[in-house]
Amino acid sequence: MRIYCNQTIFGCLASAVLASALLLISVNDTKITNQIECQKFPTIYYSNDSKTYQNLFERAIKNATRRISIAATSTKLDFGTLGPLLNASHVPPSKIQIFTSNESNVQTLSKKLGFKYTIYNPEIFQAKFRMIVSDDSAYVMSYQPVTAITPFYRILSFEQCTSGSDDILAFINYCINLQQSHNTHIAKIDMQAKTSPIQPINMDNSLFFSFYNPKSRLFPLRIHTQHILEEELSDEPNTLYIYSKTPPYIMMYEAFSSSDFHLYYDIKALLMRNKTKIYYLASVHSGTQTNWYNQLTRHDNFQLRTLDESYFSFDFMVSDNWTYIFSHEIRSLEINEDVSLHFATNNSKILSSSLDFFNKRWKEGKPYSDE
Repeated sequence: MRIYCNQTIFGCLASAVLASALLLISVNDTKITNQIECQKFPTIYYSNDSKTYQNLFERAIKNATRRISIAATSTKLDFGTLGPLLNASHVPPSKIQIFTSNESNVQTLSKKLGFKYTIYNPEIFQAKFRMIVSDDSAYVMSYQPVTAITPFYRILSFEQCTSGSDDILAFINYCINLQQSHNTHIAKIDMQAKTSPIQPINMDNSLFFSFYNPKSRLFPLRIHTQHILEEELSDEPNTLYIYSKTPPYIMMYEAFSSSDFHLYYDIKALLMRNKTKIYYLASVHSGTQTNWYNQLTRHDNFQLRTLDESYFSFDFMVSDNWTYIFSHEIRSLEINEDVSLHFATNNSKILSSSLDFFNKRWKEGKPYSDE
């Protein structure tokens, strides 16, 4: 992966000008910290044990002393469990905030304990994420639909990592502000990116940063998903592993314009150059997209397997020595419209864990056939 902005100097200059202006406007809002601060490098867990997720969730709240922020846009929070945990927390109620999609019990619990909450309204913007910030640690869980029952869990962990937890909190604060004010363009400093390809977390010979979509919101203060993917695919990696809901295809109702990002055509172009071997694992086999599947599988350097199961949302991509972790389907529609935060790293442990999980699921997949 090349360093971002090497081909978009004007864009970088514009970003710098805008960021400088916002710093001047918001100088009294928060202290600006340029130093990347982490005692531990982020880690990732793939687990089939629900206790792993539950124990982490409980430990994050119990160990907090300064701040707690919980965001779950499309997964119902268990306030029966959450209430006693928050009640026993040492964090002042004024430093606890919850961004949730389910209103049941949260208002009563908020009145009892005194914390702040915001109800997510999908009519204002679409988002899919589950995140917890606890002091200088943060945890990003794989998105799950409300009705999903999954035997697998993915957790991205930022423990004792101020830069990582501040980055997650900034994104949550931005979404809450967007929900309340509908302001999609001007973001205060406490809502701006704390990591990026230009300023990644850099430890133990590994890099880690976040990126974002859609580009119509908070851009260019965060690097847009479209640019990250186009940059990576244009590098012509030797091997590409992608695990997502379905292979890329063009929906009939998608708006078609030159500014839209269409992953299908980028992957198609990569296959035609015949320098990259692509392994695509789809967790759902949809017959309505069969024609698109056939277009891809006719290439000898493309292999597709499907699991034909409920969607478990482990969307990630491994491109040579880089791992890209997504918060929603790796699909143009979501990339262009959903509000989401994603992550990239060249850390060998995260790459190894992701490939191990991919290879295990690949063996369980069914090779695609157009017959």
